[in-house]
Amino acid sequence: MSKKKVDPIKVEVDEVGLSVLGWEINNFQARLLTNDYGDVAFHEVATSMELRFHPDDWEVRHSGRSDYVPDLIWQIRSRSLGALSPYSWASTIYKPKELRAPKLASETSRTWEERRPHDPNDLYVWVGAYDWTECDSRAEPSARWQDVEHEFVDHRTLKGVGSEVTEISTRIEDERLTVTLRMIHPIGSIEDLMTAGHDYEEWAVDLDRGPEEQDEFEVPGPDVIIQLFDETGFLLDSRENERIGHISVGKGGQRPTRPPSSVTVTNFDLDDLAGKVARIVVRLQDPTS
Repeated sequence: MSKKKVDPIKVEVDEVGLSVLGWEINNFQARLLTNDYGDVAFHEVATSMELRFHPDDWEVRHSGRSDYVPDLIWQIRSRSLGALSPYSWASTIYKPKELRAPKLASETSRTWEERRPHDPNDLYVWVGAYDWTECDSRAEPSARWQDVEHEFVDHRTLKGVGSEVTEISTRIEDERLTVTLRMIHPIGSIEDLMTAGHDYEEWAVDLDRGPEEQDEFEVPGPDVIIQLFDETGFLLDSRENERIGHISVGKGGQRPTRPPSSVTVTNFDLDDLAGKVARIVVRLQDPTS
């Protein structure tokens, strides 16, 4: 027989990051569900929230997808151990017209196992949003994550859309490797943007004309490439997230007033590889059309 408990846990809302993307979250609650069998405990985290979306607050739309709202992202965290889950979607993607009225949403993590029940006071749930997201659809927590070393290489030469890394992690749990990369992307000068836009789509930017004579054009963010090598240098696997997002430069050379943010989460099943991972490399490179 198991002993079942439901405990409230604390929440943390990135209100600033949400508000610039049009989101408002009210009555955000989270609970830890525990089934204790004595020698092992199984946990899930459940959340409940009321979502409101304000299109007028979403002034700078880096996603280029005005028919879909920016993704909501959540993460389960431990005050003693750090992040227990990678970033994942906090709700189903909605179209703006579906949020004309407040919307109630809930999400439950996958089950994870520990030798004894986790202290609910040690846990909290973070929720926020980014302009560009690439992550799993459901949170997969674990208390057995181990951080492993990685290399970060930036091969970019174009300066239209920069990349400042705010978080990079490479973590292994059993035979699963998860690579997380969060960035802010500073926007270059209009001349840098024109050069990058022309490199991406030559027809979209005429470098013989001044900024005030340009039509609207797009400049992509970087390609993110994750590569796994064994001790001999053999490439075991490579994942590429091409052009993780775009910014739009308005007619007459109007630069966006806010830099985009991004989060990219990439998972690998190490059982599927033709060798043992000895080296992990995270690369950024200029996109090609």
